[in-house]
Amino acid sequence: MNKIYEKAPYRSLLRDKKVYESIRNRLESSGGLESFNSADLEKLEGGSAIPERLDGGPLEGVPMDALEAIVLLEGRPSLFIQDGDYLDPQNEEILARLSGHRTNIKKAIKGVGRLDILPLNKRNHAGTAWRITEDILITNRHVAKLFAGRRGGGIVFRRQPNGLSYEADVDFFQEFDRSHEHRFEVLEVLHIEPEVNVYLDMALVRIQENGTLPPPLEISRVAPEYEQDVVVIGYPGDSPRNNDPGALARYFDGVYGFKRLSPGRVSEHYGGSVVFYHDCTTLGGASGAAVLDIATGKVLGLHFAGEPEVRNWAVSCTTLLQRLDAVRTRNYAVPAIETVEDGRRERITANDLVDRTGYRSEFLGQSVPLPKPTGELEAQVTPVGDDVLGELRYRNHSIVMHKERRLAIFTACNIDGKRAYRVTRGRDHWQTDPRISEDRQIDNSLYWNNPLDRGHLVRRLDPAWGETREEADAAAEDTFFYTNAAPQHAKLNQRIWLGLENYVLENAVDHNMRVSVFTGPVFKENDRLYRNIQIPESFWKILVFLDKYGRLSATGYLLTQSDFLSELEFVYGAYETYQVPIRDLSSLTGLDFGSLTEADPLSINREEGAGRHGHRISSLEDLIL
Repeated sequence: MNKIYEKAPYRSLLRDKKVYESIRNRLESSGGLESFNSADLEKLEGGSAIPERLDGGPLEGVPMDALEAIVLLEGRPSLFIQDGDYLDPQNEEILARLSGHRTNIKKAIKGVGRLDILPLNKRNHAGTAWRITEDILITNRHVAKLFAGRRGGGIVFRRQPNGLSYEADVDFFQEFDRSHEHRFEVLEVLHIEPEVNVYLDMALVRIQENGTLPPPLEISRVAPEYEQDVVVIGYPGDSPRNNDPGALARYFDGVYGFKRLSPGRVSEHYGGSVVFYHDCTTLGGASGAAVLDIATGKVLGLHFAGEPEVRNWAVSCTTLLQRLDAVRTRNYAVPAIETVEDGRRERITANDLVDRTGYRSEFLGQSVPLPKPTGELEAQVTPVGDDVLGELRYRNHSIVMHKERRLAIFTACNIDGKRAYRVTRGRDHWQTDPRISEDRQIDNSLYWNNPLDRGHLVRRLDPAWGETREEADAAAEDTFFYTNAAPQHAKLNQRIWLGLENYVLENAVDHNMRVSVFTGPVFKENDRLYRNIQIPESFWKILVFLDKYGRLSATGYLLTQSDFLSELEFVYGAYETYQVPIRDLSSLTGLDFGSLTEADPLSINREEGAGRHGHRISSLEDLIL
């Protein structure tokens, strides 16, 4: 197919014969064409004598421009979305075209959100993002760069003039004349496409997962076709710069920043191109919007730019999939796009768990035993059958529970980077562990209908390794027991904790390393009581590995809402965090970490001026001292 150059959407629309005829017939029957002479109509239909760009202010006073405006307003409308469904267009042909695929469109509507930046607690609309898998959303590079950027080997949140980091969140509602919200904090930016890829305006962000995310959108594996029917789902914002105010008022009713659906067609695409053009009506806040094939409900492209009354650009779905595969190969934190809708698993029994071997103390080639509860904490260990040490064994990890707090005292996990698999996430099926009494563990009654998250202490990806993918999948599934969950405050800085966890896992995979990880909450007598459960305000983590000389090395970290580290900037590697001496963690938790204290550079060098809060790190090499 020869390249077809579209300079204005009405030229594309005039080829959409059925829609145009529907507009013409309605105007004729209502007398709406009386103010236009036949010469004007012939010019419009012939595509001649039409200005390339309409940027001279309000257009209503000129007959030709007024006729253009009527055709575009009805033939390429921007429709409000309310209660998860679009409002019907006036044009009968557009209405019929959409209605035949309403179910597919409504399903996709749920997964598109408005991305906002929160400088100084004021919410500013930045763009649009939509869910592609798990807790990951895709948006535009130029949207993500409003609040994040590269530093060192990673991506960090930019700082405001007052020195505080920007925050961002995504709301999957923000519908006109509706008050409900569905907000999720942006925890981290996983990827920003390099500027060298000019037309691949793409970025990936991870949001806070609390079990209520809408379904992901499916990206089509079939390239867009010329004149294919599409809709854009996004949040057009007020973009007065270089835009005709009359056109904005006509198309958007002076209302911006709410979820809308804009029908149209692919106006230009030819084989192998990175981008395609479409004639849907958009504005700046729609950057990052999904361009949807109405026939299948699958995403054909990522909208990234446009000129009102000229044309719009989108990254093609085939290019997106190729690039996402390349990004995922390099970035372990990005899962596969395909999702599996598995059935609800049957209730597991104690007999089903007898083959679990749990944490291995000799995993690193040197003995690293489980932490040992001391003093009053020792009496709080929940026994497992006749085992007073209380070790609940799972695939590649173990957990020891607290009788009274009904949460894990600690978890212990082995990570084998050489045998790790990139497992995908199906539906989360949390359940209690049948090997201990249900009154010694917390079920979903704590997490229901509130902002608390069921935070994985052992991350789903960490034990996901083995000789086969099936073994890795089974190990990841073993992380969905309530024994492995810990309630996390909405204010807890999960973004930073997640950055630390990703950095550990990515380096283990990249360097074929083995790492053992201990994690747990800090129990305090004054922890807040909620639903008769005390909620921990602090969490700790210890990483154990062999350094480049084959010596045991252990580093400790603390994340807290208390005053203990309230003034520290918490980031790891590219995020600039602080290690905490393991002997301090021992005092804080009541756990004896044995020889790990001697393997901790901060504990060893404390007398040499390391200080209470430890050592600032910027890369993996900083850990190997």
